[in-house]
Amino acid sequence: PYDKSLAAGSLDPQRGAGDDMVRAAQYYRDAVKLDPAFVRAWSDLYAELALWPIYVPDRGAEAREEQEAIRARLRGLAPASPFTAMIEANALVETRRWAEAEPALAAAIAAGAVFRDDSMGVETFFLLNTARLRDAIPRIEQQLEANPLSLNVSYGWQIILTVTGRDEEADVEYVRSQSLTGEHGLVDLLALWRLVVPRTADRAALREQLELVTRSGIYPLPTLAEELGDQLEDPAAALTTLRRLYADPTMQTASAMLWLAGFAD
Repeated sequence: PYDKSLAAGSLDPQRGAGDDMVRAAQYYRDAVKLDPAFVRAWSDLYAELALWPIYVPDRGAEAREEQEAIRARLRGLAPASPFTAMIEANALVETRRWAEAEPALAAAIAAGAVFRDDSMGVETFFLLNTARLRDAIPRIEQQLEANPLSLNVSYGWQIILTVTGRDEEADVEYVRSQSLTGEHGLVDLLALWRLVVPRTADRAALREQLELVTRSGIYPLPTLAEELGDQLEDPAAALTTLRRLYADPTMQTASAMLWLAGFAD
């Protein structure tokens, strides 16, 4: 079983590609099938599945169901294990139970739990979602220095640069990241957001980036590209279209509203 676990771990430098995550998860399943008491492999499978809602979204519900099964198994198999403590802490973070998550994370670390050491790791995720950017920034800087070829780490750094208003630095890192292995859809999407928000956005660059992101099929960009593609230089026409889309029942999601507001502004 250990070679299966190592094979899954070897895909880590390629994180950011949905196919790699699916392959890694299967390696971990193979490992625990061979050794049902292999606690570390169960833990690593749980951590792998935690990324599926982002990078394998069409199988997100399946991943969550499997995570719950793993969590229940480890409670019975190894209730005192640091890996079980890690999963319990991770579950609190995923359900946004922040007040409970922080001491659970501290307890898991004290017990010897090993968390993912990249920008998608539960500790960094906790810091970002509790607006503790000052604590998160040095962690991701260290991760980027240690893993310059990781698209996930680059993406995390671009998020930090964007939310702290360092757009020029984010654009430089975006250009660098284009040569990295992985699924670039979300990275391209973040770059589009930086073009959408400024009132002085370069229309040609905006159109080009919109077309690029549309090819990834990320909702609701294909609809926005189809509706607004010919209206980017005509603000009055674009606003009319945006108002119509605002009332469209198929656009009543947080993601759609965010993008409609961004283009309207």
